[in-house]
Amino acid sequence: MTGESGAAPRLEGLAARAGQSERRFAEAERHRRRVSRLKIALPLLAAVSAAAIFISLALNQRPDEHVAGTGTPGIEMHAPVLKGTGDNGKPYEVVAAEAVQTREGHVELTEVAARVELEDGVMTLAARSGTLHPETGATAVSGGVVIELGDVYRFETERAGGNMKTGIFTGDAPVRVTGPMGTIEAAGFRIEKSVKQVTFTGGVTSVFDPAAAKAADPGSKDKTP
Repeated sequence: MTGESGAAPRLEGLAARAGQSERRFAEAERHRRRVSRLKIALPLLAAVSAAAIFISLALNQRPDEHVAGTGTPGIEMHAPVLKGTGDNGKPYEVVAAEAVQTREGHVELTEVAARVELEDGVMTLAARSGTLHPETGATAVSGGVVIELGDVYRFETERAGGNMKTGIFTGDAPVRVTGPMGTIEAAGFRIEKSVKQVTFTGGVTSVFDPAAAKAADPGSKDKTP
């Protein structure tokens, strides 16, 4: 009786340990399967995350301002308006279709249009391209340059330079100027802060229109004998 009663607990203990071993094997197998799934899922998750980031950047890219490519490092702007105040205390304004601000501080412009208030009137300027240094006001334009002084004189040339702040502008390319008194052609010009203070240089040719000059002179009167 004693031998049988001792054998029963031992069998029960063996059975319990066998059950525990099976549970441990089952847990180990489940853990192995989880690890295998993670090995597959984690790379997929990384790939999906990378794709999501790329798509987000592509969809949220702003067309009017972004970091430029390696060819022209800086900031690109669409339809910018650049404003400032000249040395005479009067405002100037530059607008363009596109602009790129370089790391050197210059702004490269396309389809430029500017308005500068001089001491005695307004000067407007238009050109296909140009550069502007916002800090100093230094400006250079080229390509189909048209300058108008006080809505009276029209300058046509291929390049010009000057300063938005000082109101001094010069040109060293052939220029043609039309106004109420006729036409002037010269090798260059200099506008010195004033609508009326213009100097022409190099082989100046003028075509004078007496009738237009007489009409433009408010003090002139027709005299009949």
